[in-house]
Amino acid sequence: MHCSTLTFSLSPGWAFIESEGWRVDLEAEWAQDAVQYDGDKKGRPGTDEDGWIYTTDAWAHPRAEARPGEGWVTRRRRWVRRVYWRDGEVGERASVVCAYLLIL
Repeated sequence: MHCSTLTFSLSPGWAFIESEGWRVDLEAEWAQDAVQYDGDKKGRPGTDEDGWIYTTDAWAHPRAEARPGEGWVTRRRRWVRRVYWRDGEVGERASVVCAYLLIL
């Protein structure tokens, strides 16, 4: 599956920061609560250098290691882009809006 053009609508009053585009979220904090470790360790999932997290086919139990493995048959990553409230200054009230992309 490949999608080169996605369109997102923002709530009234919000706008994308025009000088910034979409970028891959390399931190993976969005998946940290569901990490699957080989023991009882808790923590954040690892991403590879391109921001991919490896998971089961149900997007459950992200791997702690940033590599595919037995039982981890899908990979996912999050794209983010900053937005701002049009009545405010771009630097003052900037927030992040996200989109998910699944590649099988």
